[in-house]
Amino acid sequence: MIRAAIAEAFAPLAGCAAALDRIESILKHGTHDQKTHGNWARGKTKDGGSTGRGKEGTMRLYRATDADETGLHWGQSWTPEKETAQAYTDNPGFGGPHIRSLDVDTTNSLDLRSADGVDFKRLAEALGYEDADETAREWRSSSWRYPWEESATIQRQLRESGYDWIVYLDDYPDGATTYMYIGRAGESKKPAKLTLEELNRQWAERRKG
Repeated sequence: MIRAAIAEAFAPLAGCAAALDRIESILKHGTHDQKTHGNWARGKTKDGGSTGRGKEGTMRLYRATDADETGLHWGQSWTPEKETAQAYTDNPGFGGPHIRSLDVDTTNSLDLRSADGVDFKRLAEALGYEDADETAREWRSSSWRYPWEESATIQRQLRESGYDWIVYLDDYPDGATTYMYIGRAGESKKPAKLTLEELNRQWAERRKG
């Protein structure tokens, strides 16, 4: 009788002990999902394959271009999907015959992906427009698809935004994830004021791929 009463009294503590053991195990080893996520962040899938990600904050990006291209420059378009870059090796006016790859830090990115390809409202907010909804409607009514291709002001604002990349969905191949570099790598001085035509010419050359 006494033994049974003692066992009944201490039963809740046994449950607590089991719970504490489970918590300690999770903290030490992680759950199955945590382990899988950790592998992904380190660039590995559960079965050891590659995700395209390297160390935390970096990603391997690709682009089709000329074989002599080097460096990272404003307006260049890159993709995390090698197959997408491959499509630009045979796309007259864009890309080139050579596939480049580069491991870059994409942490400081403005993600504009949406069902329409580019989230105009998110872009307007990031660039500091007071009425982002109205600005987005104006851009849409002008039949713009990629606002930075249409406006020297937006190009300048992107340069001054503090972001290194914008991410959006391109129309070739349809829905392709695209990282466009808008950082300051390779710039030794403040960029000169250029005409819209000159900015668009430079952008078109750098966007190849």
